Parts: sequence; structure tokens; C-alpha cells
Amino acid sequence: YIPKAGEGGQGNIFTPSISGINIGATSVSFQFDLPDGILPLTNGAWAGLWRGANPSFYTVAPQSFIPISLDYSSGRAAFNNVSIGRGLTYTIGIFMSGYKSGGGSTQRTLACSASFTN
Repeated sequence: YIPKAGEGGQGNIFTPSISGINIGATSVSFQFDLPDGILPLTNGAWAGLWRGANPSFYTVAPQSFIPISLDYSSGRAAFNNVSIGRGLTYTIGIFMSGYKSGGGSTQRTLACSASFTN
């Protein structure tokens, strides 16, 4: 975090995160925490779901993707109508901009990721 001009003071380090992953029969929901003042919806932020613990975020399209559809720095989001295999590992990644509803969203602004096994 870098303070606004005229605000003064020291900046602080904030690490974006994904937590509270809940796996349903056909859905995966998660909690996200981003730096204060971030506007995910306004900026075109989105989340992708990949199979594997270390997917190549920049070259492999996600199995599912969603916009972060609220303008709060913290909240919950969910992938719906997804098939999650038992005993398999998946990774969620949040990108801060570049969402395209038809697919092909920009995969160069990864803010954070988290892996889980069902």
C-alpha cells in the first residue's frame, strides 16, 4: 500500500489472499481479501479455477472463470456448475483486471492463488 499524495506516513505491505474454500456438489466458494480501496468489479477483476496444484496461470485457460462481481476489498465468490473430482487438487487464482465474459480474459495480473484437494 502506498499512501495518497498529501496523506503522508509510511506505506504498509498487504498480501492479497484466498481462504475459506467450501466445496459443494457442483460449486466451489471462497473468501478473498484484497488491499483496502480496491474496486474489483470496476477494475474487471476475475477468478479462475484450474485442475492441479501448480497450473501455468499465464498459458493455460481455466476450467471455469467468474467475475468478482462486487466492489469491496473483501468478500465471497463462487464457481457454480463445476465438476470437482474426489481426491483431485485444484487451484483458484484471482486476477485484478482483464475480465472478458466470453473467455480469453487477460492472465497477466495474478494477485493471489490457493490450492485445495477435494
